[in-house]
Amino acid sequence: MQFSSTPKDIPSPIVTHASLSLASQDLHPDTVTSLLGIQPHRRFRCGDKYTGRDRAGNPVTRTRSSGLWALDSIHLISSTDPSDHACVVIDMIYPVLGRWLDLQAKGLVAHLCVTHAREESELGYTLDHRLLRKIADLRIDISIICNIIPASGETRTQT
Repeated sequence: MQFSSTPKDIPSPIVTHASLSLASQDLHPDTVTSLLGIQPHRRFRCGDKYTGRDRAGNPVTRTRSSGLWALDSIHLISSTDPSDHACVVIDMIYPVLGRWLDLQAKGLVAHLCVTHAREESELGYTLDHRLLRKIADLRIDISIICNIIPASGETRTQT
């Protein structure tokens, strides 16, 4: 099975989005999909080949170092609020909380990555306490990335 990483698959750093994923070298995406009853937006197995780019921009074939099953908010919602993006992917999983936790007990690593693209003049944001409770219930690691977009159009990342 071969999957490609294309610009359509990977959200731009200048777009606010969130990704909720399970990963492991032993992850079988079809098994996760079957157990959760939810179709992922991205999925691949450890060892799958994909086409990437080297630093010069030339195409290169690479091998996945782990398996991944992921939901991406960019396919579900259009909003500039990072909390909206985190909520939409978490709310998809929350009804199957027990099965989600069972998968983690089998060694799959759960992760939520929230990327907030904002202009320099824009203030930051906070996550609602109800959302934080769900994150705790799902037992997921979380990364928050803030990409500041200066007037020049360049992107600076802060974590």
